[in-house]
Amino acid sequence: MSDNQPPNTPDASAFSLFQEVDPLIGTTIDERFRILECIGRGSLSVAYKARDTKAGELRVLKKVHKHISDNIRSLKALEVDLKKMLQSCQSKHFTSYVDVFVSAANDLYLISPSTPQVNLESILSKIGRLPLPDALALATSSLEALVEGHKLGYLHKSLKPSNFVYLESEPTPGDFGGVKLADFGVAQLIGNHSVSKSQVQFMTHGRETMGSPMYFSPEMCQGANGDARSDIYSFACVMYEVLTGKPPFVGKNAIETAYKHLKDDPASMNLIEWQEADEELCKRVETIIDKCLKKEQENRYQKASDLQADFALAQSATEEDWQNNAIALQAPQKLIAGKYVIPKISRNTIVLPLVAGVGLIVGISALWLFFVTNSFNSSMNKYPAFNDNEMWLVAKKTNTTNKDSFNARRDTALDALQLVRSEHGINSEDYAGALAALVELYANSGYWKEAQKRLAEMLDVTERVKGPWPKSQQYRILAYCQFMQNQYEEAEKSANESLKRMAEEKAPSAMTIQPLNILGNIYSSGNEYDKAVGAYEKLYQVVSTIKEEKPSNFCDSTSRLADIYRRRGDMAPAEKFYNESLVWWETHGKIPSLYATKSHYGLALVLAKQGKISQAEEALSKAIKLAQNFPGKKSALMGAIKRKYVELLWKDKPLEAIKVCMSEKG
Repeated sequence: MSDNQPPNTPDASAFSLFQEVDPLIGTTIDERFRILECIGRGSLSVAYKARDTKAGELRVLKKVHKHISDNIRSLKALEVDLKKMLQSCQSKHFTSYVDVFVSAANDLYLISPSTPQVNLESILSKIGRLPLPDALALATSSLEALVEGHKLGYLHKSLKPSNFVYLESEPTPGDFGGVKLADFGVAQLIGNHSVSKSQVQFMTHGRETMGSPMYFSPEMCQGANGDARSDIYSFACVMYEVLTGKPPFVGKNAIETAYKHLKDDPASMNLIEWQEADEELCKRVETIIDKCLKKEQENRYQKASDLQADFALAQSATEEDWQNNAIALQAPQKLIAGKYVIPKISRNTIVLPLVAGVGLIVGISALWLFFVTNSFNSSMNKYPAFNDNEMWLVAKKTNTTNKDSFNARRDTALDALQLVRSEHGINSEDYAGALAALVELYANSGYWKEAQKRLAEMLDVTERVKGPWPKSQQYRILAYCQFMQNQYEEAEKSANESLKRMAEEKAPSAMTIQPLNILGNIYSSGNEYDKAVGAYEKLYQVVSTIKEEKPSNFCDSTSRLADIYRRRGDMAPAEKFYNESLVWWETHGKIPSLYATKSHYGLALVLAKQGKISQAEEALSKAIKLAQNFPGKKSALMGAIKRKYVELLWKDKPLEAIKVCMSEKG
């Protein structure tokens, strides 16, 4: 199918998504670096051992993931800034790259020496956690690097155990100082040059799917850029794991982990149970880590140097000095407010006027509210009706193909079909191929009936000869054509037949997305909630495996599952899946879309049903901003969102409700 196909048309080509052999191994990059082997895959890049054919030396080449580099406005500009950063960060506290370059194929590579090294992640995987003295030595050494990096004007943005590195050999007990921080400033500069500006685009593959998100700050989980306090939060996540053996927040997947950063409190470290150390020192370290892990940035340490000072103080100060000087024990600046003096006023000064005026105020207020609300209801008539239960159903597309252009292409395809028939007969692979071209033309142009007719013929022909598409794909496209004509019973049979044959053919799981979506839509339309949940849960399992390559598929499918739970009355899973969907959207570009608008609205409906009014209002406020462009300020969806928003505001913020009503009237 063409890359320019309209929405909701079948895609007959998805087999190239799952390439298992790394195509770079054995090749030479820019006539210089011979790729020998792949030595690791991280959230930022894939690392290769390579030979520099000009210098005759072994190097490590890190190729930045394509989905990250494709998001860069100008790779050349980023290359310049990265080289400046590498010149600045030449301290003993950092591991350094030798060079950075953009290849002829427009890929970004970071080059480092092929020096033996071991990282903290591999150390913890062997021993679980460090004794407190070794942990404090590591903290002291790594904080020197963090403070220096911040003073140079850079942020790390990707602190995790694999970026705490020891060169040459693994440290021994009592020798955990001298750690270096790897990749300092790289994530920040990539974020600065990215179109989306989102630092959380590094939630990716394998172990790193759980790697980076386990150490992300709440603001980064929401797609914000963050600042020095974000590095402090991530540093504390690493130290929490160093001291206890596990990070503070671990979910079943990256999305659930990010959600825990946003909503959950970390479990108590209970260091006295884990560590054979002084109880008072354990309490001080817990207090320091606890301050670093505050959800609100202003409640954390504001500078890495403050954190560094508290770690030093905790290890040397008397209890009196600790209580008097520890920044961890000081209230956040924003909470230190001046005292407000309320003037003394006699009871009679206010009571009599108040009693006299109450009746008048209440009367006027009641009349005003009556006027405002009725004006609002009247003004809402400009919005078309909206059915919440049809929010996620596929809208049937009317044909918008240019008729003259289509007729010419159709006539050409029919002539080709007739020519093949006369020369090779109907029982030939050539005839099956000509039929496929005609089906593709009809389906892409929205001529569902004609596409269905030719598909039926194609299914018959390919019973006798090999066709260009497997039978599973023919039934998949047939199901879609039937679905778009409201032939739900036939579409259900074809979709199930497609899934059955895909299992037999061992087709890639991504191919099941469309038939599962069709079944989910059919069952949703008929209010068959249990069947719909079953279809969408299977769909969720599939899209979860390809969410990096297809983030929009993951977001859309997860929200469909969330909403069918809402319609069935299961609010807890509905809230969970809506949040999971939106967190992924926020961390993968946060591009305004109709999907995001509906998801915020759907989440608000779920939250309101559970009595979480303030959270529902926040979700609706976001939905209103998004809905202004999808498809317009007077859309049915916008009307539904505003009605619900005002309904909730009346419960706890009546003045805000009045304000919205008056603005709508205007």
